[in-house]
Amino acid sequence: MSDAELAVEVDKLGKHYLLGQRKPVEGIGKAIGRLARRVSANGPEAQASHSSLWALRDVTFSLPRGETLGIIGHNGAGKSTLLKLLSRVTAPTEGRAILRGRAAALLEVGTGFHPELTGRENVFLNGAVLGMPQSGIRARFDDIVDFSEVGRFIDTPIKRYSTGMQVRLAFAVAAFLEPDILIVDEVLAVGDVAFQRRCLGKLGATSLEGRTVLFVSHNLPAIRTLCARSILLDHGRLVFDGPTHEAIDKYVSARMAVSDSWDLRDADRPALDMRARVRFTDASLIGATESGSVPVGQPLTVRIHFDVLAPIEGAVIVLNISTLDDVLVAQSVTTNTYPPIRGVEPGPHVIEARIEAAQLQPGRYSLGFGARSSMGLEDQASRAGMIEFVESVQLESPWFGGAGGYLRLPVEWSEIQRTADFPTTTTVE
Repeated sequence: MSDAELAVEVDKLGKHYLLGQRKPVEGIGKAIGRLARRVSANGPEAQASHSSLWALRDVTFSLPRGETLGIIGHNGAGKSTLLKLLSRVTAPTEGRAILRGRAAALLEVGTGFHPELTGRENVFLNGAVLGMPQSGIRARFDDIVDFSEVGRFIDTPIKRYSTGMQVRLAFAVAAFLEPDILIVDEVLAVGDVAFQRRCLGKLGATSLEGRTVLFVSHNLPAIRTLCARSILLDHGRLVFDGPTHEAIDKYVSARMAVSDSWDLRDADRPALDMRARVRFTDASLIGATESGSVPVGQPLTVRIHFDVLAPIEGAVIVLNISTLDDVLVAQSVTTNTYPPIRGVEPGPHVIEARIEAAQLQPGRYSLGFGARSSMGLEDQASRAGMIEFVESVQLESPWFGGAGGYLRLPVEWSEIQRTADFPTTTTVE
């Protein structure tokens, strides 16, 4: 592919930081004394112990014009550093990044805005920075204001905007001023759900219009929807570049293994009330192989162990099955079978959830567990374990790429017949 067809070209890009920690000043009196005695450029005595960190190292990839690239990885993997290097917010320590065309970046709240200027003035300022003529900015001004929904405050200084208002206006400016390359970080998560959906829709339209998009997000369903291709970063290095579904599988699999049993004591948990009285300890599968594989349509039992730390009333246990990018596929609650459990005493407990026929399409899914009582949420183990459903029959001519969706409907197909030989269906009145 020729250079003219590439919007972004990254070659062995790296960013190195020195980390230092100043020793604390011994006392304010001594500090003032030293400042009084020393009038030097060095200021007060302070020693720093330095260690180095490669936030990004040896990253190489290219992106053709008009494509959307997803960038995923754990916190601290180097995603935001990469975008800052591409946006020229900071300079690389090594390597190079070439962007061909006008680039707009939405990296964090307030980026590119002057707090003392009004929303209107900031729109024209950003457009000028992007190289847009005044006439072009005016032509798109109404669309920007309508999308951001800040029309009532457009002549108010940005410093008086809420965080959500700033994000809405910043995204509208970046999207509607039609840059050749749009760089978007996780900042969209600041907005409400309705606004996030509108932004994702606009990003999709932007890609269809032939502009290039680089998109960082922990919202894996959004990455899967918008990006056919993604790169995976891990501790500053590029470890995968390819189809988005494979990148997501590798990202999740690195944190969670397919198995028939899991230790839940270190599972992902929300910030729970310190008074929570239930703690999941481990879970296992009955009817699966040791590697955690289950044939589609076969019975399966999930055995869940938990400790009750204090008496609880109205206990309810929840089983969630989700895709690896956190789309809830199925949920079952003990109240589907019997009322909330009364009077559960302290001690170790176990409960089983039997699935007569797990009708999920082949693929990997994550399991999660929750416990509630009459007092509210007691424990929640998200991404507790990973399970893989495999094809239960050998097909001579499997469907291209497998059937779509998540659920396998219990449908039985008839054989193909000539219309003339097909039996007439009689409608019963």
